[in-house]
Amino acid sequence: MNIVKLSGLLWFLCITESLLAQAPTAPPAPPATSQPATTAPAPVTSVPFKPITLVTTKGTGPINLVLIPGLACDASVWDEFMTRNADKYTMYAVTLPGFGGSDPPAKAPQGIYGTWLENAVTAVHRVIQEKKIANPVIMGHSMGGHLALRLGSAYSKELRAIITVDGPPAFQFGPANMDAIARIGIADQMTSMYQTLSYEQYTESMRMLFNRMVNDQRRGLALGDMVTKVPREITLQYMSDFFSADIRAELGQITIPVLAMPAVPTRDLTPQMAEESRNNWVTMMAGAAQAKIAVFEDTRHFIMDDRPAEFDAAVADFLAGREVKGVKASGDAQPAPNPSQSAP
Repeated sequence: MNIVKLSGLLWFLCITESLLAQAPTAPPAPPATSQPATTAPAPVTSVPFKPITLVTTKGTGPINLVLIPGLACDASVWDEFMTRNADKYTMYAVTLPGFGGSDPPAKAPQGIYGTWLENAVTAVHRVIQEKKIANPVIMGHSMGGHLALRLGSAYSKELRAIITVDGPPAFQFGPANMDAIARIGIADQMTSMYQTLSYEQYTESMRMLFNRMVNDQRRGLALGDMVTKVPREITLQYMSDFFSADIRAELGQITIPVLAMPAVPTRDLTPQMAEESRNNWVTMMAGAAQAKIAVFEDTRHFIMDDRPAEFDAAVADFLAGREVKGVKASGDAQPAPNPSQSAP
């Protein structure tokens, strides 16, 4: 598989799950010989705990925010947001173990999935405890948004609210009822494809991928520089855990307000694909009783970079209990489904 096709496939996965089923480069079903259909995946077991060692603190505002970056990214992806909002929030941007030059967790045993994400949840919670961050809002981007949902399901009593920025509870690879074995099979194939590339091919594919995740070309180049500094095996371990994860059944444990902000890059999609992407998010978040969804159309994966003013307004409105607005493809504001007038 060439670099363009491989980067395009992962772009579909990261940006809109609805594209995957229609993309000609979608991975085939796992071979029958790879794992019997009756064999359940091994249960998640812990690896030795690896704490977060890199935390950037900024702001003096009355609301505490814990910011989690996505796959292969460090805390600096939140720098511009923190600068813009230093008077509104006190912010703690974390870098997950293994990213930004930090040490990764221990390698997971063969056939074990989810250990690094579980470690990340524990590590973020440990930061909250050690820094005595009172009643924080957890906001994560991409894989960080997925982790924010996990933190909400585990620690709602300690948190104020959850915001996930284009970070789903599960990837919609195909049927909504896809079982864990099939999901793991696809995750294995995705990581295997990246492992077969030469170092130069892998680096180029990641640069191409992240350049397509944001509208500003210079920002895309900077993101490409950031993610290619992370050793491939670290990125792929997190990728495997993320793609094989499905926490939709745990969303009902979240007892605090949730805001989901999906990006729908309408310029890249047919109207049908865009509608499927919007509907997928409504379906995926249905288990979270207090969830709002503010869709950002004509926007790529890094919403906080593509739509800074609208993004900041959505966060502020959500935390103030006002109607939350996304962005329509025309650039007009779009009310979020199921608005609540109570502040988190």
